[in-house]
Amino acid sequence: MLFFELVDLVPVEVLEEILLRFSKVTKLTTLITDRQGHPVTSQRDFNHVCKLVRKFPEPELEQLCIRSDASAGIEAANRKKPFIYRCHAGLVDAVVPIIIANHYWGAIFVGQTQLIEEDMCKIPDLRINGDITLSHYPGLEEEIKQYVSEQPRITLAQMEANVALLYTIANYIAELGYKNLMQEELNQQKMKLIQEENSCMSFQKNIARLELQLLQNQMNPRFLFNTLNAIYLQATLENATKSANLLYSLINIIRRSAKQQSSHVTVEDEIAYIQNYIQLKNVSAFQQTMIQINADRKSLDCFIPIFTLQPLVENVFVQYFIEKSLNNPVLDISIKKVKSQVEIVLSCKQLVLSESERLALINHSNNKKDSLIVTVLNFRNVTEILTQYYQEAFSWKVESSADLGTYIEFSLPYSTDGFFPKPFKSQYA
Repeated sequence: MLFFELVDLVPVEVLEEILLRFSKVTKLTTLITDRQGHPVTSQRDFNHVCKLVRKFPEPELEQLCIRSDASAGIEAANRKKPFIYRCHAGLVDAVVPIIIANHYWGAIFVGQTQLIEEDMCKIPDLRINGDITLSHYPGLEEEIKQYVSEQPRITLAQMEANVALLYTIANYIAELGYKNLMQEELNQQKMKLIQEENSCMSFQKNIARLELQLLQNQMNPRFLFNTLNAIYLQATLENATKSANLLYSLINIIRRSAKQQSSHVTVEDEIAYIQNYIQLKNVSAFQQTMIQINADRKSLDCFIPIFTLQPLVENVFVQYFIEKSLNNPVLDISIKKVKSQVEIVLSCKQLVLSESERLALINHSNNKKDSLIVTVLNFRNVTEILTQYYQEAFSWKVESSADLGTYIEFSLPYSTDGFFPKPFKSQYA
């Protein structure tokens, strides 16, 4: 068993995005933890009851919350399947374990809700006789009862269906990340065998072990796509056009992740990914980003390193849109083949950078604003990776003015076979 942590398998931002979409649809709160029980996302969407209990001056009540979560997490890990229960405050919660290769990697806590009366007796109650309970604090207990009485209740069947859907998606994506990590290690081992004239037997045994693990952990994505497609068709039948379109974009993003085995993709695939990403991003964003793409036919067949454009769209332009509170910004992406090069231009006429902001991107220097440090770092990562891929054949520039707005221009070699002049080599290898 290779040693990885949950955040190695799935990026934190992907986990947060999944939980955000799930919470918007189901109205259930979520929190994800690693195998040690530590939260790995910044999302802390506790409902009113949980906030009251956890912020109460008496620390014993918060300790009961922690004990309740820990007990439920252990139970779900032992069962290796979701566990629905009633916490010490009387709310209904569930633990969705993330199990890969029969090992426990972490869990998603979901719920903080109420079931209809006839279903409440059907789930385990983690309240322990002799514990300090809410009855010791009459004022708090009365406020909680009043709040709970005003909240909608769901059936146990609805809760089980919501938990099962989250269990399927979360475990599939984590399994996919695990498979990709093993594939990457397998490729690295094979490269060492090719480069070394006198390879030892231990390398061959290691490759055989990894190939066997990879074979054992291959997941057929058909069941997930069939489930999501069924939900998409149901939304279409119910005339929930917006929900159907969002679900369709999510299906395309997951399908791309499932099929992606290479470190490079065509420009056409990268554009499609950006379009799906923007559609999903607009659901939670304060402003709606419009995207206009102008690409000639030849440029669409060109191969580029995967995630060349998406980090720029998300961490540079969208981040600046939020920082500068732009109203319905329009992002233009122009791609064309010029002789042996492909020129890619990302621009927005509404976005105007100050000279210090422009120089921060060019010089890869940390901006004084904490919110833009990630923007500079991500821009640096993209330019450094492309420089190491293409060496002198790659060039870029950043310009911004009140008349033209802001644009970022890349020029890189045109290739239709996925061959890069010089393979990327990490500085940490």
